Amino acid sequence: MANIAASFKYSQEELEFKNTLRSFFEEEISSSYLRKRIEEELVTDRSLRERLNGLGLVEFFSDPDSGGFRELCLIAEECGRSLFTEPLIEELFFGPYLLGRLGASAALERVKGGEILAGVVSASRHGSARAPEARYLPGAVASDLIAVYRQEGDKLIGDLYDTARCKLTPVATLDRTIKYSHVTLHSEPAATVSSSALSITPLLSTLKAAEIYGAASKALELTLSYVGTRKQYGVPVGGFQAVQHGLAEAYLKLESLRALILFASWAATYSEAQFALASYAAFIRSLEVGPSVVEAAIQYHGGIGFTWEYDLHLYLRRVKMIEALYRPGDDMFQDILNEAVKAA
Repeated sequence: MANIAASFKYSQEELEFKNTLRSFFEEEISSSYLRKRIEEELVTDRSLRERLNGLGLVEFFSDPDSGGFRELCLIAEECGRSLFTEPLIEELFFGPYLLGRLGASAALERVKGGEILAGVVSASRHGSARAPEARYLPGAVASDLIAVYRQEGDKLIGDLYDTARCKLTPVATLDRTIKYSHVTLHSEPAATVSSSALSITPLLSTLKAAEIYGAASKALELTLSYVGTRKQYGVPVGGFQAVQHGLAEAYLKLESLRALILFASWAATYSEAQFALASYAAFIRSLEVGPSVVEAAIQYHGGIGFTWEYDLHLYLRRVKMIEALYRPGDDMFQDILNEAVKAA
């Protein structure tokens, strides 16, 4: 049992992978850069993408024997922490990660060749018909390919479209650091791929939980630094017991979320029977913890926390946007009940 428990932790290799990502994101994504992307309404940053390609992530996740789900979760966490301005999680997950496992060799070669793929799950999660529109698709305006996935029972089906043959309508959203579009799918898909061995919702739920964790943990980190230097009545704000207790509670919330994500990411590979329930637990906990921690961080900053010039509202926008797009409906809660019955 001890060996199994130890395996939940990230390996040294995975931690080095995480540290490499963090160094890259910290160097590339500054507060001033975020403001530039927002104020200039930049759709994408080709120069940033070229430097990102130097990390070899597309090739890494194209091979099922190398890039695994735990590494994707680490990327999701770091994207949330840095407020990364390209939809990297979706591009890697819907692109090389899924394409490589679905055997979509032609589309995979296009992505490996530098083309950008934007992906989304059909709003009709269990419908058999192709949806005529994909809504709130991140990064579509900069993409070459669009992948729309849907679940038909136990089978995952992906329809691949050339972006040039689709109608894109940019939409304004709460999170202004990433561009979203509604996409009208005029034509038949260029290709369709499928697999009976994949269920997309638990995987995506775990990734989004990790992204929320990353954003909320960075907000808490900023707050700890701030209350240690901001003074009231001649002493640091962090010296007040009420502030200490509130921040300690926020830390405990995040640690409970981190444990759930860590287990879910492990179960995705090593315990399929537990994965679905573990992923739902992590995701629902993230929707409870993430917004509350970031909102508390803003409060502990006082008046400056509410200003446009300070970054905290950008973190709140990111987690609230994820909450708005992925909040579970009745069908997911039914899935949770079904998984709980199986596990009983």
